[in-house]
Amino acid sequence: MSGFDLERIAIETSIDDIDFHNALGSTNTRAIELAKQGHSLPCLVLAKLQTAGRGQGGRNWIADVGSLTFSLVVPNVPPESKSLLPILTAYSVCQAIEAIGGTPSPSIKWPNDVLIENEKVAGILIENVSLQVETANST
Repeated sequence: MSGFDLERIAIETSIDDIDFHNALGSTNTRAIELAKQGHSLPCLVLAKLQTAGRGQGGRNWIADVGSLTFSLVVPNVPPESKSLLPILTAYSVCQAIEAIGGTPSPSIKWPNDVLIENEKVAGILIENVSLQVETANST
């Protein structure tokens, strides 16, 4: 059992391609692999435990058991929107935390961290990857 309601996620988000792992090195690495293999997009990769996550500047991202670690691959983000993605994503995470309630209000540490009472509770890494999919030609 994953601990996630994968069917509900698919229904409420319209994400059909959900790849769940109990433990995984990096959700970002796996998401990029799936996208390059031609999986349908958007593609969501979830892991209960991430053992080799990547942060900004090549730093490791350590996630304890019970953390929510995931990567989402979306198709064709317009170039003019790419610079807004980190702050919009952080803002969306703050809205979700506030909707759940029960904690002090979250804040954003520019451009991609979410804090509660000055403690980091979420980090957002957005990678722009060209998905050049190789195809076999037959003659």
